[in-house]
Amino acid sequence: DEVFPLVRAGFMTKADSPLKVYACFRIEHCPGGRPASCGAFRDTSAVACGRCEDDTYEASWGCQACKDEGFAGNVLPLLLMLVFATTLIVGITFVMNRPLSSQKHSAMEISVLMSLTVVAMQTLGVFDQVSVTWLEPLASILRACKLVGFDLKILRLSCLISSSEVASYGFSQSPILFSSFVAALSLGIKKCRKPTISFRTEFGNTMGNVASMLFISLVLSCVRPLICYSHPSGNGASVSSYPSVLCFQSGSGHFTMIGIGALTFVLVPLPFLALAVVATRMYPTVMNRERDSLLFLNMLRFLFVKFNPSAYYYGTVMLMRSLSVCMVPVIFQDQSSTQVVVMILSILSFLLMQQTIRPWRKRTTNMADGVLSAMLVVLLVVGSMASAHISKDGALPYLGVLAFAGIVLVCIGGLVHSLYRHFRVHPWFHSFICHHKADAAAQARYLKMLMDTQSRSTTFIDSDHLRDLDTLFDIVRCRISQLVVYLTHDTLTRPWCAGEIATAFNQQKVKMVEVRTASFVAPTDEQLADLDKYIDFSNCSLAKYGFVIEDIRDAFRCLLSSNGVRRETPDYSLGPRARMELLARTVLSQGSHSNQMVTCPALPDQDGMILLSSDTEDDEATAAAGILSAKMQVHALGMERGICSLCDFKESQSDSQPPDASSQIDLVRLIHRSSACIVVLSDGTLRSHVQLRFIVHAMTKQNSAKQNSAMQAQGMTNSGSIVSIAVIPVRTRSFEFPTERFFAESLPAEFYNDPGNQAAGCIRGLFRFIAAPLSPDESDHMIRAQVEKILSACKTAAVAPRMADAAPSTSIQTHAMWGKFSTSIDKPVKAGKMSNCVSEPVGV
Repeated sequence: DEVFPLVRAGFMTKADSPLKVYACFRIEHCPGGRPASCGAFRDTSAVACGRCEDDTYEASWGCQACKDEGFAGNVLPLLLMLVFATTLIVGITFVMNRPLSSQKHSAMEISVLMSLTVVAMQTLGVFDQVSVTWLEPLASILRACKLVGFDLKILRLSCLISSSEVASYGFSQSPILFSSFVAALSLGIKKCRKPTISFRTEFGNTMGNVASMLFISLVLSCVRPLICYSHPSGNGASVSSYPSVLCFQSGSGHFTMIGIGALTFVLVPLPFLALAVVATRMYPTVMNRERDSLLFLNMLRFLFVKFNPSAYYYGTVMLMRSLSVCMVPVIFQDQSSTQVVVMILSILSFLLMQQTIRPWRKRTTNMADGVLSAMLVVLLVVGSMASAHISKDGALPYLGVLAFAGIVLVCIGGLVHSLYRHFRVHPWFHSFICHHKADAAAQARYLKMLMDTQSRSTTFIDSDHLRDLDTLFDIVRCRISQLVVYLTHDTLTRPWCAGEIATAFNQQKVKMVEVRTASFVAPTDEQLADLDKYIDFSNCSLAKYGFVIEDIRDAFRCLLSSNGVRRETPDYSLGPRARMELLARTVLSQGSHSNQMVTCPALPDQDGMILLSSDTEDDEATAAAGILSAKMQVHALGMERGICSLCDFKESQSDSQPPDASSQIDLVRLIHRSSACIVVLSDGTLRSHVQLRFIVHAMTKQNSAKQNSAMQAQGMTNSGSIVSIAVIPVRTRSFEFPTERFFAESLPAEFYNDPGNQAAGCIRGLFRFIAAPLSPDESDHMIRAQVEKILSACKTAAVAPRMADAAPSTSIQTHAMWGKFSTSIDKPVKAGKMSNCVSEPVGV
């Protein structure tokens, strides 16, 4: 007998060249021993036992005989795979081409998590190409993941058709062709049923989603012939996926495989990556052109819509990450340590970027993406440790299984969470108030407060809940019962208001209520025909959120024609509070109580009240006063006296009514009996005669008390003291402080024609105080903090003891015009002592 050298397990020699040793890619393929010794059903004539015998197929645990499964068993895996792939592509075709304006965030979150799961499985398939000895059961798990990477051996194709390695590799390029065929067929059927769709746009979006999700598999299938591992003693190298094919040797079929891979790479992954890079560079420029941006976004929505608008470039970043992972085993062949280190650095670099910019629209997907990357790094670390300590640490396989279980749990847990949020919408809002902040921030806030008081449900207002416009539109889409469109002068010119109205219009279950204020002017037909100019898109583009100008136009016409939209009009014959309470009631009750009588209350007769003055002709100012009054009532638990907003009462005068003696006497007496006077400064304050009179009276009372105290201290009078009041200016965003030019040119005549310029001096004195801010357009938390500061000043004034005999002795000389203003409050004070009404800031 001839004597042959024996080889160790994991190596083999061929019968015709027993001294030429080949390393097997899997140690179980080659048991070692005599030449031509291979595992069960493996071809002993193939290099490195890298091929199964005829009538057998490659399973994850080795070669198996086809006859053991029968014809049905051999065909079933292929049929199941075809059915699953077809269902997936048809689902992508119909789901991912839905209008963006009607696509829920939860549905998008589910699709993103499924995509991340597929990407993670593909990455595990790349790990199987790394020169690392994976322990069981990780080795079998990684081989199973190769199916996602277009390695179709597990489908038992060799039992159906006899094929070589080259033919098998060529067949692995067919999934992208199959996907294109199914997508085209699905869209063809869809276009027959709905001819208005754009076949080119939806086909491009469908294949873009497929290509971006399977980009790792596309690249890996192209470069697979270039991933080789070396044999000992300079006996060449074999393709890792096809060990029987020797790299760069003629006759082995390797050059043919390289040609097929290069052709596929040039036709599919490379153009797709180039398109992504070019589109990403064009995105900022194109999105500034509203009409062009819509077509651009619809064709490339697979690349941009899954991410926050500020992170629009992350789709290309993900493609780069996938490309870098695939190229590691190609560039660093037979260098297991370098492969592991470089791959870990690549994954960690992109993980750091992802956690820094948080590109996904939802927090769940950002967290899932980060955890998946971390688990992949753990798997690589376990694999590298197993290669160095395979016989020393029995816990390594369990650590690897735990890391893989972490990946599975993240994917399943994320999907379950997204499905739960999809079917259980929370939080739920009864109404959503769509308004223009510059014109109606206070009115919307006040309406919300009244609606929340009158019902058990919550009303949405963007100042309290808004994080970004995308979330805003999703709330309108799936978390409200009705959209209340509060129409002021510029409401419909605001892009976010237009987006909210268009979103509600596309959702049949969302009702719309139109509230037309006196300032609203409906757009003309010419303006509706050219919404690109009517709507101010200078700071916001709706195209990035999937809105079509035609849909916005249809929504506007439906709203303005009241076709299916309930219209409510504020009753301006009522006071501000009564008007808003009635409006809140009718909006909540769907108009059933619109005829209910509402009357204005009479002024309260009480000492020590806090008085609020606002411009009665300005809806924003009166609403701000209503907010302040309501908030102070809630937080003023330690105060015994009430809060009175003058604009809410029937005795409150408007500038359209001339002043009369009785009303002025009531105002002076009310101020004298108050503990604090709050002046809400708004855009029209310096033009409002009512507010200016209130300022003059309040500052006169405060100055009188100070002068009386000074005279008592000097022994000039023995009369009782006059209780001082706090005069607190509260500034809204619309107010601008007056300049000297205002007092010289714009102050109404009745306030500077009086003797000694007493009224003008009082008005000047008010602006020596530090004005407390009130911002109805901020969150409720911010407003509460502002109100608490105002309330603290009022409480300081309220605790001052009041004299029982301090009733006012008032004489007022009132003429037809206020220009001959002459007032004396409390006899001990002489008129000559009141020429300077400017006082030092106190209490604010």
